[in-house]
Amino acid sequence: MGHGWRKTGKSGAAFVLGGLLSLVLGIGAAQAEQPNLMPGLVGADDRKIAALEPWMDAVGRLNLPGGGFCTATLIAPDVVLTAAHCLIFARTGKVMPADRIHFLAGYRKGDYRAHRIGEQAQIPATYLAGVAQRRSLAQHDIALVHLAEPITEIQPLSLAKLPPIERALSTLSYARDRSELPSIERGCHRLAPKDDPTRSGSLFATDCDVNFGASGGPLLLEQAGEAKVLAVMIAYQRKGARVRTLAVEALDWAHQALQNKAQ
Repeated sequence: MGHGWRKTGKSGAAFVLGGLLSLVLGIGAAQAEQPNLMPGLVGADDRKIAALEPWMDAVGRLNLPGGGFCTATLIAPDVVLTAAHCLIFARTGKVMPADRIHFLAGYRKGDYRAHRIGEQAQIPATYLAGVAQRRSLAQHDIALVHLAEPITEIQPLSLAKLPPIERALSTLSYARDRSELPSIERGCHRLAPKDDPTRSGSLFATDCDVNFGASGGPLLLEQAGEAKVLAVMIAYQRKGARVRTLAVEALDWAHQALQNKAQ
């Protein structure tokens, strides 16, 4: 869901990858015409069509009202993790009805391992307050969608803390230019603190490649044939020729949100 370009002051122009008011132009499905069809690439495009691996079934396309989409990850049998801006109507700032949100796990060219409808969206109150006040709160751009029925045939991915900055990371997502098959990038990294003026709370920058539709996609740590979710991709940021992509750490907020829901 693209919408227009927004300035973020000294840090340059940032654009949300999926659908609304975050910091940049949405990585969700493309709705507006953009001058650059690959706006979130850092240098060459290092994304590849993902060969099927068992853990990838937990990542799926999140189909949204109006024909847009984002990417989401199954982190519990009945919960998927995505970006908050994916779940907000850009024009009104209202939260989308959960029962109009469809999660297609392991989606590939019309086939999928599981299809579930949303039951409830869980979005940080701070993010919703920022939307209401037309303020950008990218560090809170994270959300859960609780599903109406659990997915029992797929192993959810676990969450983990960010590893040391030198560790190679991966992303897996759908995008405007590859909407029918997931793309994977392996070997991207968090930026060092000296190169990351965006760092604020749980928000940080990477050199991973993204395009519209990748919002909510997982930033992953792969090891021994498994993958753990570190963060969700939310946006890209451009300052002159320099491009950064932005992510929000997932572990602490998601665990607290699940605890709050259970109480």
